Amino acid sequence: GLDRHDEGMVAEAEAMLAELEGDVRAAQEAAARQAEADAAADAAEDARDAAEDAREAAAARTADPETGPLPAVEVVRPINGGPGRP
Repeated sequence: GLDRHDEGMVAEAEAMLAELEGDVRAAQEAAARQAEADAAADAAEDARDAAEDAREAAAARTADPETGPLPAVEVVRPINGGPGRP
């Protein structure tokens, strides 16, 4: 049979096993979260690429055949009394 020393060793081994199992679960959960984050980053990159493609397509549709697409121009209106106003 098992004596008290053996029972203590078994209990200690079971406690260590439970702790390791918890660590394994935590590592698996972290890996799953990382995989989700990687997938979200890939989706965001795909969305950025699609938006850039759409911008380029829109610019090409409005392009002058001789000069090509024109750069975006920001309209700046002078403040009262500034240049360009009488």
